[in-house]
Amino acid sequence: MSSPVSHPQQTTAARREKTPAEWRLIAFALLGPLFLYGLTAALMGSGGALIWYAITSHHAVYAAFKLGLPLLFVGLMMLWAVIRSRPSEEPRLELSREDAPQLWAMTEDIADKLNAPAITSLRMSADYNASALLETSRLPFIGKHKAIVTIGLPLMLSLDADELRAVLAHEIGHISRNHSRAAIWIWRAMAHGQAMYEATNGGWASALIVKFYGWYAPRLNRMGARFSRQQEFEADAASAFIAGNGMAARALIATSAREVFYAKVMDGLQETLTSANGALPDIFDRLRAAFQDEATRREMITWLSRALNAEPDEDDSHPVLAGRLAALGVDPRTVSVPPLPLDNALDALFGARAQDVQARMLEVWRGDMAPFMDMRREQAGQMQAEIRKLRTQIGICGPSVLRNLSLAIRLFQRARYNEAIEAIRDIGKPLEALPAYAQAINGAARMWLGDARGVHDIFSACGRNPQIMSFAAREVSQWLDGPGARHDSPALRKELARFEKLNEDGMAEREEVSGKTRLAPIELSDEEMQGLLAALKPHRDAIRAVWIAGRACETLPAWRHLEILIEFRPRFWLWAFDGRAKMARVLQEINGALPEFYDFSYSLRPWPFFVKKGFVTRMRKLGRKLELEDTPAPASNTATAARPGGHVPVLSVPVKPEKKPRKPLLGRALKPLGGGLVMASLALPAIIGWKVFVNNSATHARLETMDRQYAREMQNRPWRKEAEVDTESPAKTVAAYFAARRAHDASPFLPIYTRATQAMLRNRHVTDAAMDAEARAYAACGKPDIMIKDEYAIARYAPGERRCPPIFLQKEDGRWRIDLAIMSDVIGFGRKGHWHFRKALPTEYAFAFSSWSFDRNGYPFEG
Repeated sequence: MSSPVSHPQQTTAARREKTPAEWRLIAFALLGPLFLYGLTAALMGSGGALIWYAITSHHAVYAAFKLGLPLLFVGLMMLWAVIRSRPSEEPRLELSREDAPQLWAMTEDIADKLNAPAITSLRMSADYNASALLETSRLPFIGKHKAIVTIGLPLMLSLDADELRAVLAHEIGHISRNHSRAAIWIWRAMAHGQAMYEATNGGWASALIVKFYGWYAPRLNRMGARFSRQQEFEADAASAFIAGNGMAARALIATSAREVFYAKVMDGLQETLTSANGALPDIFDRLRAAFQDEATRREMITWLSRALNAEPDEDDSHPVLAGRLAALGVDPRTVSVPPLPLDNALDALFGARAQDVQARMLEVWRGDMAPFMDMRREQAGQMQAEIRKLRTQIGICGPSVLRNLSLAIRLFQRARYNEAIEAIRDIGKPLEALPAYAQAINGAARMWLGDARGVHDIFSACGRNPQIMSFAAREVSQWLDGPGARHDSPALRKELARFEKLNEDGMAEREEVSGKTRLAPIELSDEEMQGLLAALKPHRDAIRAVWIAGRACETLPAWRHLEILIEFRPRFWLWAFDGRAKMARVLQEINGALPEFYDFSYSLRPWPFFVKKGFVTRMRKLGRKLELEDTPAPASNTATAARPGGHVPVLSVPVKPEKKPRKPLLGRALKPLGGGLVMASLALPAIIGWKVFVNNSATHARLETMDRQYAREMQNRPWRKEAEVDTESPAKTVAAYFAARRAHDASPFLPIYTRATQAMLRNRHVTDAAMDAEARAYAACGKPDIMIKDEYAIARYAPGERRCPPIFLQKEDGRWRIDLAIMSDVIGFGRKGHWHFRKALPTEYAFAFSSWSFDRNGYPFEG
């Protein structure tokens, strides 16, 4: 494969010339703004016309004003949202010519040879990356262009001066051909759509934008990614023109292989932050020391092999490494890992100033990380309090499966692997006799302690309980990316991908409810039964009957699933203003009070709404009925086991009442003629009115539509234990939110939302692609720090994580719930998708940002 683009010394005219592919991309990128501005003009025009008609006409003045003012207001809000949208600025260390004379000379020499615009700014970041951006003037023929080059300090520590020169030539090659020109149009199309969607606040105009962008955005992103891959080849050609094909290929290999050192340092940083008293280390000194680790040096080979064997992805903006090397005339099968530099680029180019520049960059990085550190310490303190509470319960009540397993899980989350194994061992039973989740936690802890045989335990647990497959795929994948890299193989990765697919299919089947559901017996331990009854008994006045049964899953037969059918009393929901919402609140409280069932999953099914009659009939026929009242234990009862305290939850057994003597036939015939006639005469008008005004076809059609919609929403809930948020843990609510996002659950009826949020989400549609993008963005930002004050909480990320806005939570009905309504009102997004506050915060949430500062556009920074 030859180089797709030769790179002779260019002229300014050649740099400005647009190719047919770029013209097509820009034209398609213009389609989005044309739709948005056309919609804005239509709203403003129709609104203004209706208002003018109301002013000049003598008829329908009220109706014209009622329609015209909202249309005009929505149009103006959409236009104002676009005017206010600005790209965000990330904090960087500005390098003057006095600070870095050799680096400035190198970049200017490269820019001169590539005939690129003069470099106006040279910056340093804390990322393992380098970039170049050509900022154009906002007004044509006025102002100057700015060429900005940003270099990551970790990248400079990983490369020598010649390799860094090839990397800089690649980045400056982008601005020499003005590659950012098309990217600006793509940003405008996406950012303006997001801004207008937020401005319309979930109304019918938002539905139009969502409908259009559901078709438009994936195609624009794929088209832009294809064009970006071609630009990467052109930039590689620029690197080869400056440094030679061999050095350009070596720089590509070095940046890919040596990234393992940076990943190791960042993993170690995460382990440091798990401590409540953890302090921010000098990550740059850690990176220097990591280059001396022989084990990590050997992992470079595996890291590079994985990059060379990566499959092309049409949604990726960068070509695969093997294709880029082949374009430079290098056979990917013959390349090897280049040796580490004896003198890194930072020391070689800065000399005596290197330590001072590193110290200044460290200060900037620590300033960005300080709020994140505070939140991590608070989160670690909350987790430690839960661990102490569980240890106290175990000390008083003794070991039990649920308590010890809950303790082991929290210790595992705190990376205290030895203690997690000890907590499982204290149960006093072999792993095969414990829930499969205990075997999975034990195996994962052994795996992270360096014992690769723990992977076998995890896989064995998946065979016993397939619902662990998601946990297994996540933990083993992370282990293979780090200390277990030498055990990595395509076959193992394929098996993990199969685990994730099977888990998704099993969850989808588990949430499906139909009259043909196959029910099967399921056994509960005494501890599980007591926890189930304890969650149901507080609502016994609202519940008429509870039925439980297991359900066999066809996709994964070993997946044990418990169906819980709750029949509500008619008087509970019939006279309520909104019986559905009232039942949903009770279900949320029951779900939050249920214990953690590690050996099976479960679903709560309410009746008379949300489930089909056929399923209810089968549950009544094949399921077990629970009696919520405590009854004294009988002297002889083979069907139930004795419970402590002389009380047992018994299964109801129908008892036929004794037959009473029948009255004479004449007496039975005359009985209704007394008060029955009076009652019938009084009830007749009510029956006729009910038949005419309530029990008609229109009412039935409307109710059936609502039933189908709500049943579909409730049946498609893929969240499981993550949604069992307790009353003192906002972190669980946040975790449940992202679990729902990853499972593509956009239901507005999830118990993790405030009532205002549920009302807002009922009129909104969120695409699967948008939920995936949100989950990926937040996953890259790490775990948030939780700040709580009274009934309000904030899940806050570091100011540098501009793609992860804070999450607002409020305590309603004793439970923490996410307040997306407030977030959509006060948070906006800039050109690069970076968040900012577009208006003043409500006073109840302002406490979480007292240590931050904000610029005039509402973008945060530390200070």
